[in-house]
Amino acid sequence: MKLLLPLLSCAMATACAADHRPNVLVILTDDQGWGDVAIHGNSNINTPTIDRLYRESAVIDRFMASPLSAPTRASLLTGRYHLRTGVSSVQSGLENMNPEETTLAELFKEYGYVTGCFGKWHNGAYYPYTPNGQGFDEFLGFCCGHWANYFDPELQHNEQMTRGKGYITDILTDAAIKFIADNSDRPFFCYVPYNAPHSPLQVPDRYYDHYRDLPVEDENDKAEMAAIYGMVECVDHNMSRLLSALDSLGIRENTIVVYMSDNGPVHVERYNGDMRGGKGSVHEGGVRVPCYINWENHIAPKVIDGPYAHVDILPTLMDLCGIAGYETRFPIDGISMRNALMEDADAPAGRMIFTHRLNGHLSPALGGVRTARYRLEVYPEEKVSLYDMQRDPSENNDIFDGGNPEHKELYSRYLEWFDEASTGVREADRSVSVGYEAAPQVRIPAPEGRMSGMLKCYGYPNQNWVNHFVTEDDSLSFTLDVIAEGDYDVSVDYSNAEDTGAAEFFIRTEDGIISVPIPQFITEFRYSPDRVVRDEAPDMTWNRLRIGKIHLKEGRTSFSLYAEGIKSSSSVRVKTLILDRM
Repeated sequence: MKLLLPLLSCAMATACAADHRPNVLVILTDDQGWGDVAIHGNSNINTPTIDRLYRESAVIDRFMASPLSAPTRASLLTGRYHLRTGVSSVQSGLENMNPEETTLAELFKEYGYVTGCFGKWHNGAYYPYTPNGQGFDEFLGFCCGHWANYFDPELQHNEQMTRGKGYITDILTDAAIKFIADNSDRPFFCYVPYNAPHSPLQVPDRYYDHYRDLPVEDENDKAEMAAIYGMVECVDHNMSRLLSALDSLGIRENTIVVYMSDNGPVHVERYNGDMRGGKGSVHEGGVRVPCYINWENHIAPKVIDGPYAHVDILPTLMDLCGIAGYETRFPIDGISMRNALMEDADAPAGRMIFTHRLNGHLSPALGGVRTARYRLEVYPEEKVSLYDMQRDPSENNDIFDGGNPEHKELYSRYLEWFDEASTGVREADRSVSVGYEAAPQVRIPAPEGRMSGMLKCYGYPNQNWVNHFVTEDDSLSFTLDVIAEGDYDVSVDYSNAEDTGAAEFFIRTEDGIISVPIPQFITEFRYSPDRVVRDEAPDMTWNRLRIGKIHLKEGRTSFSLYAEGIKSSSSVRVKTLILDRM
C-alpha cells in the first residue's frame, strides 16, 4: 500500500485551498529533438504554436532529460532520477516504475485536483503500474513504449481496451480537451504525453505533404524527415487546440502550461543545433530538449540559462501552485525553478545533473554528469571524456585529464551517484500483481516473462511477441503477487500457423497444470499507412484463447506457459497473457 500523505489537517481545508490554485497542463512529446522547432533555428519545419509559446514563456535554455523515453517519464512524474524508481530502460519490464513512488498525479489529488493522462505512458503496462494505479483519475492512451498503428488505433481507456477513430494525436487531444472542459470549474492536472513523432512514421497527408520537397538527396531520408516533421506539425496544431480550449473556457490565465520533449532526435540525421548525438546518446544532443513554462500574467517571457532537468518539474509545479509542505515517500532529487521563473534568480552554483542509459547490463557506462560548464561522459571499458560546453558546445575536443583534481572530482561524483541511484534498479520488484479490485483483468505482455529454452522475442526495437514454442523446456514464466486469493481465468492472445490438431498450451502453477488445444489461427496484417519501411512490429490480428481456470492463493507464486506438439518453431506466437479475476 502507498503511504498516505498527511498533507493538510482536513479534507475541507484541502478542497477550499485547491479552489484558488492554478490548473496545470503538461505537454510531453516523444523523440522530438531540440532542433525540431522552427524558432530554434530550423528553417525546414513549421511550428507556429510552439514558436508563439516560446515567445510568451519562460524558456529553459539548458534543460536536460534522459537519453530514452521511459526514464524521462519516471523522472518527470516523481522528481527523482529514473534509476532510483526502478526504471532502467524501455522494455521487458525495465520500464516499470516502482508503484510505491509518489507521483505528480498523487500529489495533486491529495490537494483536491482532478487528474487526467492522455497519451503514451511507458512506465508499466499493468496495474498498479498503470496511470490509474499511479494517481490518475482518467486515462486514455497506451501503456507500452511502442504502438503498432496510429490510425483508428486500439487504445486503453482506464483499465479497459477500446478502439479509437481517426489519427491518434487528434484522438488524444479530443480526450484532453473534454477532460479540461468537464473540470474547468475545479483545479485539474492534465498530462498529455503525445507519442509523436515516435515511430512508426505515420501521419495524415495534409501534414506530410508540407515536407515532400525538402532539400534531402536520399529519397528514403526525405520520406523519414517529411514524416517526422509532419508529425511534429500535427502536434503543434493540436497544441493550438489545447491552448484555444483554455482561452475559450476563460481559464488560460489560471493555467500553468509546461511543454517539453523526452529525449533527442532519432531516425534520419537532421538539424539539432550543432549538438553532438541524438536519442540514446549521453551527449548533449541526446538529452537537451525544449522546455517552456507558460503562465499568462504571472511568468514573464524570458530565457533562463540553467542547467535544469526533468527532475525539477515536480518541485517547480508544487511551488508555483502554492503547495508547501508536501511529502513524498522517497526524497526527490529535483529543485524548484520558481525563483528563476518569477524573480530572475540563477541556477544554484555547482548544480550537477546526472544521466544514465542502460548498456546491456547495469554499469556506470553509459552515463555522465552536466554542470553549467562541463559535460563528463563515461563509456564502456572505463573510457571517460570531458567537454567544456561553453567553449566547445559541439563536443569536439575531449579535455579529460585524470590528473586534474577538478576532472577527477566530477568523475568521482558521477560514480558515487550511480552506485547510490542504481540500488533502485537492483531492488526493483519485477512481479506481476493480480487481484486488485480496480483492475480485475491483468494483461501481461509476453516479452515481460522470463524466457527459458529456445524462446525468443520479436526483436529490436520493440519486443512485441514471443515464439519458438516447441517443448516443455521452452517456457515463459512469471512471478505473481496475488493480492486477493481466488479463481482466475487464464487466456492468451496468440497466432498458430499449423493445422495439425496436436498442439497444446499448458499453464503450470504451484497447484498443477491445465491445458487446451491450440486452434489454427492465421494472423492477418492490418492496414498500416507507413511513410517508410518500419522497424516496429507490424499491426496484426490475434486470437484470444481461454486456457482454463486456476486458483491462486494470496502471496507470491510462480506461473508459466509452455506448448507441446508444435512441428515448426516459428508456428506459434504469443503476444499477451490475460488473467481475469472471477
